[in-house]
Amino acid sequence: IQRLARVKMSFEQQSRALSLDQIVPLRTLRPGTKDGKKYAQIRGSIKAIGLVEAPVVAPDPTRPDRFFLLDGHLRVEALRDLGVTTVECLV
Repeated sequence: IQRLARVKMSFEQQSRALSLDQIVPLRTLRPGTKDGKKYAQIRGSIKAIGLVEAPVVAPDPTRPDRFFLLDGHLRVEALRDLGVTTVECLV
């Protein structure tokens, strides 16, 4: 009988509330992105019902107070534009 290998968790078990100032995007939005339909849909959804999917971040190994944004660039930008200052993230 083979033993099943233990699967290492990729995320922390608990999400973390982070200040948007702590989150560093790994890429910049292309010019015109905020004028697009997808951005408008995301912004409208967040405004109407709140954030559905948490952004994914990774700790900056050189600064414990900073996190790199891996997924959710449009969501984080929409939150900034809506005046939100903190967001629950998967780390």
